[in-house]
Amino acid sequence: MASSDDDYRIEEASPTGGKVFNDPKEGEMLRRSLQYLAQRVGGAVLSGNVNFTRMSMPVHLNEPRSLLERITDDWAYAPHFLMAAARSKDPVERLKLVAAFVVSGLHCMKTLGKPFNPILGSTYQTTLDDGTPCYVEQTSHHPPVTHYYIKPESGEYLLAGFSGIDGRVAWGLDTGLSTRRIGINVVQFADGTRIVYNLPRMLVRGLGAERKAEFLGPFNVLYEAHNLVFDFLLDPPQPFCWSPFGATTPSDYMDGVLYRLSQNASPENDSIVFTGAFQDRKGAFFGNPDEARKIANEENYTAVELRTDEQVSLSVTSATQERSSSKPSAEQNEATDREIICFARGSFLGYFDVDGTRLWDIRHTPKSELTPSNMENAIGSDCRYREDVDMLRKALDEVNDEATRERLTVEAQALKEKLETIQRADRKWRKEGLINETEKKTLSDGGKIGSVQDECSFDVSGGQMLRDGIGGTVEETPFFPTSLQA
Repeated sequence: MASSDDDYRIEEASPTGGKVFNDPKEGEMLRRSLQYLAQRVGGAVLSGNVNFTRMSMPVHLNEPRSLLERITDDWAYAPHFLMAAARSKDPVERLKLVAAFVVSGLHCMKTLGKPFNPILGSTYQTTLDDGTPCYVEQTSHHPPVTHYYIKPESGEYLLAGFSGIDGRVAWGLDTGLSTRRIGINVVQFADGTRIVYNLPRMLVRGLGAERKAEFLGPFNVLYEAHNLVFDFLLDPPQPFCWSPFGATTPSDYMDGVLYRLSQNASPENDSIVFTGAFQDRKGAFFGNPDEARKIANEENYTAVELRTDEQVSLSVTSATQERSSSKPSAEQNEATDREIICFARGSFLGYFDVDGTRLWDIRHTPKSELTPSNMENAIGSDCRYREDVDMLRKALDEVNDEATRERLTVEAQALKEKLETIQRADRKWRKEGLINETEKKTLSDGGKIGSVQDECSFDVSGGQMLRDGIGGTVEETPFFPTSLQA
């Protein structure tokens, strides 16, 4: 780890924050997306309450990849940071390294295009350059839920979890599309301890002068076994400083604070922990913070997150303000039931420093290239077999003239609609079979609740929350759905 020495950001960094995409097609794609949403749902889109990720969108708004492929972009630094974290015996150092892994993956987006919604049951397999296999599967259609599993041959760490996507229209001076991956991401080590993290909100803008993607707001990383929390806030509030030129700090900068909770405020005692979901006895994840406190305390549930975005943001801003004040640190920590260990500063487009030590530098830190599995050996559910995605990829080939591109795009749209019709029928058959199976289990166990659940829904109002009624069997370990057990 080198000492921090500069304030570097990549060339594509916008002066106001975010990663700029200069291809005019990107801006046109975003403009048409917003226009399509307005036509499709009318005035409801103005409220920001329409989740466009669940809607069928025309293919000219897509990039020629499935979401299953898209999310693997985040893991390019796993061999460098997660292996180092696994080999560290210092809990604080481990947490710093996992946090660096999370931050470093944010800049890896390749396009503003929307990836294709995966077909239920579709899969994807790729490999990191150290040989670590990565497996991704679409496990739910309504809501869309994706599970993933990454484990090196050495078994020194396991990265696994699941997520859904919440997408809204963000209205303002430069209207854009706001998305967030909502779910649980877990790094488990050979000693059995786990670090859990979530991700910030992404805002894609393109109606103004710049076409860019920003990450905004809070996110955090938790090492529950050691009562350690690392809270982050992107685009934090800036102290008032009048400037005739209106200069501000770009939005891709972040502040962070790493602290240890006191025993009086430990996660085990009052569950002020992590990701907006909690787990029932059968291994199903769902959640609502207002309900979670009551249920987690009264029943045999494992709470995994009861903090809102506002609470995480306040954690960072109060710590940074106290740091610059004259108030004694011991008094600060006593008042907040936490021991502040260190502070972080950086930009997801350049670097990540912790107390003056640079953990990640986009110019120098080794980045893995992900190699998709050979199609000759891919299983039949591989998302790359999708005809609509393949047809769109052909349509976007630069050698095509406009007429050829339009003809192939129309063909891709027809193939996409065909697959959606098949998926709706498949979902109906699955649901009918699930209900029948549940009825059989209810009869066989004397009327007790069966291990299969039918309802799935997301609720993200008010913060980092999740409802995911995916059923499972009784688990020996928390956090992991049954499908992710090693």
